[in-house]
Amino acid sequence: VPPSAEALPDPNRRADFIFGLDGHHILADAKYKVDATSLEASDGDQMFAYSHTATVPGSSQLTDAGVVFYPQRRDMLRQDQARTRDVLVRATDPRYELRLLDLPIPSPTDVATDAAWRGYLVSLAGGIRQELAALNVPDQHLVTSTAC
Repeated sequence: VPPSAEALPDPNRRADFIFGLDGHHILADAKYKVDATSLEASDGDQMFAYSHTATVPGSSQLTDAGVVFYPQRRDMLRQDQARTRDVLVRATDPRYELRLLDLPIPSPTDVATDAAWRGYLVSLAGGIRQELAALNVPDQHLVTSTAC
């Protein structure tokens, strides 16, 4: 029985971000579920579909890997920075790694001044870069430009 039109994915639905990192294109989606402990089935299905369909803007190249960002209260984190919660790998070729990444919610101190906010963002970006540096992305997808 063919699926109903209601069950088909929305062709206008897009991932939240696609960015370049160390020559790879990373698909990123933010989930606004504070203190979520696992990837929900619907979110997993969504990211699986994106891994097969999301292309780098201005090209037909698929993304190399994915990440899901989850906000977490600082008391739920072991450290006061981004950390990888889990790594999932698509079972079919080509290899596609999906990281679930917890991000600290800014504290009142982090947003008290422009300087504090900039400091929070710089620290957050550094933590994300450090966590994603461990991505296992096939070299055949390496690109020469990180601009997306």
